[in-house]
Amino acid sequence: MGNRDQAHVYLERAKKLTGDLVKTIRPEDDYDLAIALGAVIEVEAKLLAGQGATDKAVALLQSELNHWTLWDIHARIQKDLNMLTLEGKPAPVVEPGMSGKPVLLFLWGHWCSDCTDQAPVMARIRQRYAAKDLLVLAPTRRRGTLNSGQTAAPAEEDLEIERVWKESYSGLAGVSHPVDQAAMLAYGVSSTPTLVLIDRAGIVRLYCPFRLSESALARRIDAMLH
Repeated sequence: MGNRDQAHVYLERAKKLTGDLVKTIRPEDDYDLAIALGAVIEVEAKLLAGQGATDKAVALLQSELNHWTLWDIHARIQKDLNMLTLEGKPAPVVEPGMSGKPVLLFLWGHWCSDCTDQAPVMARIRQRYAAKDLLVLAPTRRRGTLNSGQTAAPAEEDLEIERVWKESYSGLAGVSHPVDQAAMLAYGVSSTPTLVLIDRAGIVRLYCPFRLSESALARRIDAMLH
């Protein structure tokens, strides 16, 4: 809430608590602990960046990224790195058909209500910029469960992805929506939707790990295309 001094107090408490817990509990076995560990790293990096020490924030995140392989932590750290460094850099993953075109990536999850709320905006944006060759792609990932919460094998979850896409994303019919774990990790999709705007030269012009309004998204696309 903008209170950096209080944030430092909470950060130190959380670092001690999580440090004690990981001595006896694996974050792979405790979702809440994994989220807490990710939050500790994220907040420390944000405090550093907010003080003007972006280089220290990036160094911290890169060091932690090498330490964690668990998706919930690794993707969150990658998200924070991307927020600090990705815009103006080459896209880390290039999907088929992207080369030489302006691209809007809509990184979504079949479990995500914010994604279905964003879908009508994406459909209108796609139509609005079709004449300017804007390519909309929608990579996603598996997380090992169905929307009912049941554990699912990959083939079963793929069927769930297709069912949700057809039922909730009809305005994006024809948009490629591959299951691409590598792309989702490279773009740090710890929160969905994540929106990435890439110019014709393959340079990232927008990295946004949350929903955007049509007007806000259109402003960024117009700036890129002109």
